[in-house]
Amino acid sequence: MKKISLLIITLTTFASAQLRVGLDLNGGIDYSIMGIGVDYKSKLGLRVGYEKTLFGIAGVGAEYVMTQLGDAEMTVSGNLFGEKISESETTSDKVFPNVLMGYGLARVPLGVPFARAIVRAGMFIPMGTTTIDGEGIKWSEQFEPGLAWGIGVRAKLPLIPIGAELLYQSMKLTSKEGESSEDDEDSTFMYEGNFSSFTLVATYSF
Repeated sequence: MKKISLLIITLTTFASAQLRVGLDLNGGIDYSIMGIGVDYKSKLGLRVGYEKTLFGIAGVGAEYVMTQLGDAEMTVSGNLFGEKISESETTSDKVFPNVLMGYGLARVPLGVPFARAIVRAGMFIPMGTTTIDGEGIKWSEQFEPGLAWGIGVRAKLPLIPIGAELLYQSMKLTSKEGESSEDDEDSTFMYEGNFSSFTLVATYSF
């Protein structure tokens, strides 16, 4: 019992935590149907999270992601039956699910003072609801839980609790199989593919 208590005290002493607030820039997803490419983009998203690391090297984290603040833009391009298609439109409908993410992380020295590379990998679950054409949609009923990963760079001066990160992040969105009817041959909502974004993060360590 004393050894376990000593181990817990030791781990707590050398562990650190940080709060995270990040902005997703140009998040979006690309997919194709019958040779037609479809590209959805969202100009801004928001992430709020918490991480716990040991010796500042490896740890775990959790993050809530609001994937679309404001409008999203859809661009369609390609060839269908020999006819070239190219069009775009802006929609105020929310077309990306919010997610709750859990992940493991590693920080790797870069040989540059006060900077480290970051590698993250984990799982997410879709959350929240949206309204499309007057119909309420639960994201958890449209997408499966999936894989998420990220790579980037962290910069933080010693003795100062505030740091910054720049990350490239991706989530694998996989649509659930929907029920079909005579009026709706494919009721699976919209798309599946990789939701990717660049994220600028401010951190506060304690």
